[in-house]
Amino acid sequence: MYKHKQFGDKIQENIPIIKRPPVKLKDLLKKKKEQHESIQYRHDMIQSNKRQNYINEYDRINGILSNNIAHGHVSAAYLTNRKTRLKELFDESFEDKKHELYNN
Repeated sequence: MYKHKQFGDKIQENIPIIKRPPVKLKDLLKKKKEQHESIQYRHDMIQSNKRQNYINEYDRINGILSNNIAHGHVSAAYLTNRKTRLKELFDESFEDKKHELYNN
């Protein structure tokens, strides 16, 4: 590795040894639990935002259909189908469908 053994020994002497404190199982479990709670909270917030978006779009479509102001390329049939799909999406958002990431 080094041509001169003395040079290598000098380098080894000057490198500080960093000792890490031992990690306790209790601390690891606590960290894992906090991480899971954080992920679950974020998931719940995203689902809540999605539901609110579904409600807002559903109300907007109801307003368009009730006032007969479907413009241009957007037909009443398309809006009715979209309304039905929004109801389905809203109902699905309450079901506990977990992504494979959450199964671990």
